[in-house]
Amino acid sequence: MNQFSYQADDETLRMISELAGWWGLPTTRHNTPVIARCVEREYLREKAKREMKEFDRLQNIEPDLLA
Repeated sequence: MNQFSYQADDETLRMISELAGWWGLPTTRHNTPVIARCVEREYLREKAKREMKEFDRLQNIEPDLLA
């Protein structure tokens, strides 16, 4: 994994802290786990959206074209 520097503003830090509390993470040193979970959830949401579009596309193909 690559290291990167990210300077969060106060509002973002507040939201990260609140998410950490909701998810049962420690009250300190929680930024990386929260960011990782957010990235994972957004990745899965985007992947599911793209798969649904592909599924819908395939449903609209005439049956004889699938044979």
